Amino acid sequence: MTSEEAHADISLRRHLLLPALILSSFLTVAGLVFFSTLLVDIASSLKVSIGTASALLLVSSFIGLIMGLAMGALTIRFNHKSLLLLGLALQSGGALGFFFAPDFATALLFQFFIGTGVAMNSIMVFSLIGELLPLEKRGLAVGLAVSTVFLRLSLLRLCPASLRALQDGVRSCFGSFFRSQ
Repeated sequence: MTSEEAHADISLRRHLLLPALILSSFLTVAGLVFFSTLLVDIASSLKVSIGTASALLLVSSFIGLIMGLAMGALTIRFNHKSLLLLGLALQSGGALGFFFAPDFATALLFQFFIGTGVAMNSIMVFSLIGELLPLEKRGLAVGLAVSTVFLRLSLLRLCPASLRALQDGVRSCFGSFFRSQ
């Protein structure tokens, strides 16, 4: 590979880095938004009360808190890209396992993986922005990553609200959308 091809390859990677990190940031909490929207169905599917099913998010949050504290040491010891990919794999595998969980105990186990992956992704997105982007682009990149929180809350609430509108009518759609904000 010539030096010009190598430079073009690095340039392409830099152009794709920010959209990939923004997408990762967007997907990180998407499952949590759907979880709160589908809590009644999850409780029914796992044959537990709604209060017990909501405890699944408590497990995910608690594990995320512990993992967030441990990430300080892990980011020093391991490659940031590897940690981001591991976080995405844990989160994806946990979501897939949660989807197929036959009972509450199995769902609880997969919430552990989801919480670990969410904490790793959230931290690594900002670490990689600071590490790989030039100083003049970091502010925009961090702003975009933070703004995806509000974008995903709005967009992901529209999906269940649209389904509810088909079932119960438009008034219930707007009521459920604004109550969920």
